[in-house]
Amino acid sequence: MSLHKVFHFLEHIVVPPFCLYCREYMQRNEPLCASCAVLIRPILSTRITLNAEYTMQIHAVSAYEEPLKTLVLAKTWSDYGAGKALGTLIWQKSVMYDISSDYIVPIPLHYTRYAYRGFNQCYIIAKQLSLLSGKPVLDCLKRTRRTPVQSLFSRLGRHKNVEGSITFMGNTATLEGKSIILIDDLMMSGATLHDAGRALIKAHPKEIHAVVACRVM
Repeated sequence: MSLHKVFHFLEHIVVPPFCLYCREYMQRNEPLCASCAVLIRPILSTRITLNAEYTMQIHAVSAYEEPLKTLVLAKTWSDYGAGKALGTLIWQKSVMYDISSDYIVPIPLHYTRYAYRGFNQCYIIAKQLSLLSGKPVLDCLKRTRRTPVQSLFSRLGRHKNVEGSITFMGNTATLEGKSIILIDDLMMSGATLHDAGRALIKAHPKEIHAVVACRVM
């Protein structure tokens, strides 16, 4: 038995896997147990217009409801594992595995919120999806200002709140003519995804898709 298998066996005994929603112990290392996984209801894709040339298809695992709602909110108490679980569930239960792409780009987090939480959940999701898909993560977007949380605003107010707050910081030649998947944990009005998409089109990609764990209906 290899050292890796021995370590995995001991880890399974010392810290047995458990469902991240109901917290019941499981035999297999999966994000959710079978009973909780069947609670996830698929949702149709939607799209937003970025400009006259670009539209962005948005794919989600489900609506903003349990059990995924709890995993999304886990970022507020710095649950790193929930981000990895969301990445796995996006891969298992969305159409992302069927989207042709060159790069995975996470929605950025303002440095003050990063300092408070200790990580960017969207980046953790993106890294997990990179591991599962083999596509590289390109951390090329930056939050230039801290914005109040979107839930404080109306739909129109959310767009005004984040407008121009995300900028492209990479080399435009890297993304020119490439297919991009933009990653976020939650879509509310689509304002953040719209602002990020507008920043990315400055690099003249071939196309941009967005994949989120869940979205508000």
